[in-house]
Amino acid sequence: MKPLVVGVTGLAAGLGLQCYMLKRLPELYRIKWLCDLDDEKIKRGVADYGGTGTRKFDDLLCDPEVDLVTIATPVTTHAALAKKALAAGKHVLLEKPITATVAEADELIALSKNSTGVLCIGHQRRFMANQKVAQEAVNSGELGRILSVRLDLPTMGVRGSDQPVDPATWARRFMITSGYDYLVHHVDQVCRLLKEKPRQIYGRYGTLAGNDLPCEMEISLVMPSGVLASVNVRHTHAPDPKWQIDGDKGTLRMLFANDMGSCFLYQRQPDGAVKVREIQRPHLKDTVDAETGAWRPKKDGEVYGYTDQDAHREFYQHLYVAIARRGPVPASPEDARDAIQVIWLAIESARVGQVVNWS
Repeated sequence: MKPLVVGVTGLAAGLGLQCYMLKRLPELYRIKWLCDLDDEKIKRGVADYGGTGTRKFDDLLCDPEVDLVTIATPVTTHAALAKKALAAGKHVLLEKPITATVAEADELIALSKNSTGVLCIGHQRRFMANQKVAQEAVNSGELGRILSVRLDLPTMGVRGSDQPVDPATWARRFMITSGYDYLVHHVDQVCRLLKEKPRQIYGRYGTLAGNDLPCEMEISLVMPSGVLASVNVRHTHAPDPKWQIDGDKGTLRMLFANDMGSCFLYQRQPDGAVKVREIQRPHLKDTVDAETGAWRPKKDGEVYGYTDQDAHREFYQHLYVAIARRGPVPASPEDARDAIQVIWLAIESARVGQVVNWS
């Protein structure tokens, strides 16, 4: 099968991740356009990844050869650009968070259902080693009935903290902090792990002196199954555990790293002793066949230790299969919409000081 022709929009994030991965899958993707408002980014992108540079988004949409448009622009522009691309019949990979508001996400999802193009959201962390290991621990039954899940994100500083405190601009400034742009990954990971959306949400956040944006944020979720989950951004100078999953038969604890640090499974034995086993990184054993566009087992020489780049690679392989064979996308807009709804409900909960119900 021929590679998908791609137009990349937004080169701040697009150059560092999207172009990087697309270039490494030449059998699946070919970059034709690089679009941005910054001429220097365009020049650097064309030099590194090829294609034609432009400041006009319509150049991508009017090109009949373009199959896929990727959008990695500020979140406040996501809805308008994605709508335009879908209306032009293009497939769209939209960077997370899906949109600035839940209402915008709902409108975009409705439009995508009537478009010939597919809409996928960039929740690549679903495919990272930490998610795979956590999912396997839950699915295997080694932890027993899941009681609680905790996912932490250590972070430093608050993006947007140099802007003046102003209630009128709070929401817009919040959207560029880790509390929205990055925490949305963690919410999506927990919901995917447990295969359910929360029934109740409680949020709280703290700020640094002289600033009104969250530097720490805790979101507590009560799931329909009874599992208690928490997703947290922490202003810390030392790494915290990234995952901790407690069941009635065992606990999984994974220390923080860019993707997966040291990971241990603790299980209580009948005699009361605790058995500890270290969990290793998984291996990606399948790949996409460039001729058929379908998954196939890797050959012996293709299997190697899993890294964070493999997670992104696997995401783009799933996206190719979804487009080429009209299968499910690796991250649906509906799931991405639910992730931002959790965050906005947590903000509402923090402001009123009460638990809010999922709606």
